[in-house]
Amino acid sequence: NPIDNIEWACITYDKLSNSYWVGGVKELYHFDARFRLIKRYTEDDGMRGFGFLSILIDNAGKVWFNNSEGLITWLEPGTGIVGYLTKKDGYQNNIYFWQIPFIKDEIGNLYFAGVNGIDRISPSEIKSYPSGRAQFIITGTHGQRYE
Repeated sequence: NPIDNIEWACITYDKLSNSYWVGGVKELYHFDARFRLIKRYTEDDGMRGFGFLSILIDNAGKVWFNNSEGLITWLEPGTGIVGYLTKKDGYQNNIYFWQIPFIKDEIGNLYFAGVNGIDRISPSEIKSYPSGRAQFIITGTHGQRYE
């Protein structure tokens, strides 16, 4: 099995593409259903940070993961575009550890728990651009929208 020969910390099965995503040290691996390597993503592809801690797949097939440096990153497998949530997007840096809780709810929101609270991401509200930067639409408590 190829994953026996790599250093990895998390794995997720992607039902949409019948494949596996494996988070390693500074690398993200994409394997088919028989664990043949489809693609290896590295810093040259835009991956930042040291170790991947958890991986979630949103309803559109975008791959989301967090790492030990507090980054939440997304990857569009079809285009190879990589993006990061930043303070400009409304993301407040969090601290993540191994085996933290993470989940996708029934309507597609993603949750990553960290030391500073739980980060909820609504992928359907995010517009991605070729630069890899995300645009967020945040709704205030009184219904006002910020873009």
